Amino acid sequence: MLLLDEPSLGLAPLAVDNVFEALRGIRERGVTILLVEQRAIHTVALADRTHVLVGGELGLTLTPADAHDTDKIVAAYLSS
Repeated sequence: MLLLDEPSLGLAPLAVDNVFEALRGIRERGVTILLVEQRAIHTVALADRTHVLVGGELGLTLTPADAHDTDKIVAAYLSS
């Protein structure tokens, strides 16, 4: 299992793409990844399930099919 907390924090967009490409490769090797990340579209596209916490509680669960549904992602992250 690989645990990561904000691996893209402070990185240039090209470096962020490289980080997520590396994570895809690691995932394809069968390694479980627990990722805490604010880059929603990248994360939702990578993960089997993305759990959005609202006020410390589970607000919504997204799947890779939701990666391009920006309205749903924005609503999930900005709900209160």
